[in-house]
Amino acid sequence: MSFISARERTRIRTRCRRSRAAMLAMALAIVVCCGCSDNSEPEPKSTPAPDLCAGTLDTAAVAALRRLADTDQFIEDSGGGKHGQPRLFSLPWTAAHLHDPGIRLAECGIDKAKHDGTYWGLNLDFTAASAVPTRDQIANDFPVARYGRLTYFPTGETAYVQGDSIATLYFACRTRGNDRETPYVRAGSITNGHLEGDSKAKDHMAIVSSVSRRLAAELGCADEANLPTTVPNPEGS
Repeated sequence: MSFISARERTRIRTRCRRSRAAMLAMALAIVVCCGCSDNSEPEPKSTPAPDLCAGTLDTAAVAALRRLADTDQFIEDSGGGKHGQPRLFSLPWTAAHLHDPGIRLAECGIDKAKHDGTYWGLNLDFTAASAVPTRDQIANDFPVARYGRLTYFPTGETAYVQGDSIATLYFACRTRGNDRETPYVRAGSITNGHLEGDSKAKDHMAIVSSVSRRLAAELGCADEANLPTTVPNPEGS
């Protein structure tokens, strides 16, 4: 039996559909703008990496993001407004909406401010979790042949990166919402586009861990979350 809930599968499918839509939109924009003058549309204003995701990226996470994207110019677009989410990531809003249905995911979306004709994005989201999957369950739901190798990190309750592009972290934190109480929070991140650097999995986990640590503090469970300020090296390294 699959450990991954229907809600979680919906989350992954939604993120993938959104990523494909963004790539198609960029391709269309390139076609439409062929022959346009250089000043036909102003470039989006970039946000410094330390200010992204409500300033939750620490020094290590900022450096990790810069390596993965090979740039220091980003924009934040968390997809807010359509279902009541704020346009930009908010710790208080996220803490209050961990139990919302998948369509109202508490998330932070990061894109490159300038593209070279290909889409690049990193999207983090957070949900309440009733249990932590075992490694057998993770391997069953995300086979290496399809998703890439699994890299585990000794942080939180369980933390792993699949093929560099999908990072997941569970940490202990009891929350209540929508008439239920759960003992864990799940942080997830999906990247789209080419990743740079020689430590992709660890860099990806550094970003997820940094935002998760700030969320745990917002929720009042920093002590039990077991999220060190420095992400440990992956197991077996």
